[in-house]
Amino acid sequence: MVTTKKQIAAADVGWHPDPRCQGLALWVKPNGSKRWVLDYRFHGRQRRLQLGRAETMPADEALKLARRHRVAIDGGRDPLAERTAARQAEAGNVTLAEFWQRYLDEYATTKKQPRTLRDNLEWWARDIQPALGRTRIGDITREDVAALHRRITRRGAPTMANRVVALVSAMMTRAEKWGVRLPHSNPATTVERNPERKTHRFLSSEQLLALGAALTAAERAPADSDVHESAQMVAVIRLLLFTGCRKSEILTLRWADVDLERGLLDLPTSKTGRKTVTVNAPALQILANLPRTSEFVFPGQRPNKPLVNISKTWGHIRRRAGLTNVRLHDLRHSYGSTAAGLGASLPIIGALLGHTVPQTTARYAGLADDPRRAAAEAVGKRLSALLSPPKKPAAVVPMQKRGRRG
Repeated sequence: MVTTKKQIAAADVGWHPDPRCQGLALWVKPNGSKRWVLDYRFHGRQRRLQLGRAETMPADEALKLARRHRVAIDGGRDPLAERTAARQAEAGNVTLAEFWQRYLDEYATTKKQPRTLRDNLEWWARDIQPALGRTRIGDITREDVAALHRRITRRGAPTMANRVVALVSAMMTRAEKWGVRLPHSNPATTVERNPERKTHRFLSSEQLLALGAALTAAERAPADSDVHESAQMVAVIRLLLFTGCRKSEILTLRWADVDLERGLLDLPTSKTGRKTVTVNAPALQILANLPRTSEFVFPGQRPNKPLVNISKTWGHIRRRAGLTNVRLHDLRHSYGSTAAGLGASLPIIGALLGHTVPQTTARYAGLADDPRRAAAEAVGKRLSALLSPPKKPAAVVPMQKRGRRG
C-alpha cells in the first residue's frame, strides 16, 4: 500500500491498489505522472474516475473522496457521468462567437488552406455571426441551423447556404471533440441540403481547335489591335490546359518549384496539400520561353507579387473562340477527359491531376512514375495537335501530257 509522500515519490510505473477502498489505486504512468483513480462498475460497464494528482492530493484525501463516490455508486449514481455532464454544461456556456475564436486559433488557421480560410471568415462575418454568434454553443439546435440555411437560400444563394451549414457542422464536430458539446449532438448533420448539380464541361476537338486559333491570333496580333492579348496571359491559359493544374496553382507558381530538367512542378501548397505535377513537353516549352523577372513565374503589376486575375483576358479569348459559358476550370476537366480518351487508367488520371488517393497506393508512387510520364506526354501531344490548325495539303501540280514524236 502506497500512502506516504515518500512512498508515492518512489512508486514505480504501474498500478498500486489501496486495500482500504475497493477500486482505489495510485496509477503511475510511464511519463512519470501520478494519479489517484477509482475503478468501478456501473450497470455492467467498467468505469475509471480520476480523483486528482498524487503530487497535490494526499492519500487520506483521496481515500475520503473515493469512499464518498462509492456511496454514490451504491445509491445508483454514476460519478464519472455526472462529472462529464457538469464539465460540458460549463463549457457549453461559451457563445458560438467565443468558440469561433478558439476554432480559428487552434484549428482553422493551421489546418485549412488559405483560400478556404478566407471563405470561412467571409461566411462567418456575413451569415453565421449575426444569426448564431450570441447563442451559447450548447444551446444551438437543428432548427437554428435550418433557419440559417433557409434564410440564405431565400436570398438566392442555395449553394452558398449548403457551404455555410457545412462550416457550422465542422465547428460543431470540433466542439464535440473538445468536449464543448455532448458526443453525437451535431445539430447540422440532419439539416437537409439544397440539391446541387455539378457541371463538368469537356471541350470537344472542334472547341479545342477554336481555342487554339483564338490563342494564336491573340499573341500574334499587333499590340494596338483589339485582338491582342499579352504573351503572359496566353501562356497562363495554355499552361492550365497542358498541365491540368488549378488556376491558383499556376498563378502562384514560383520558379523555385519548377524543375525543367526533370519535367516536374513541386507545388508546396494546393487544394489537396503538397503535390508533384508531371509536366509534358508542350508545357515545358511554354515555361522555357518565359522570362524570369520575378520569383513568380507569372508576376503581377508588382514584381514581388503573383498575377492575381486573368478573368478579363479569358473572357475575350472565350468569346472569340465561341466557347459560351466555358470556365477556366473546364480546361482542367478537358485535360482529364483527354487522358481518359487516350486510355489512361483512373489511378493515373488521379495522379496527373493531383487528386487524393488511398494511402495503400502511395507505396507504388515510384513504380507509377513511368506510366504517369507516358500519359502526361500523350495528353500534351494530343492537346497540342488539337490546338494547332490543320496543315493545308500541298497543291497537286497536274502532269503535262507529252506529245508524240513525229
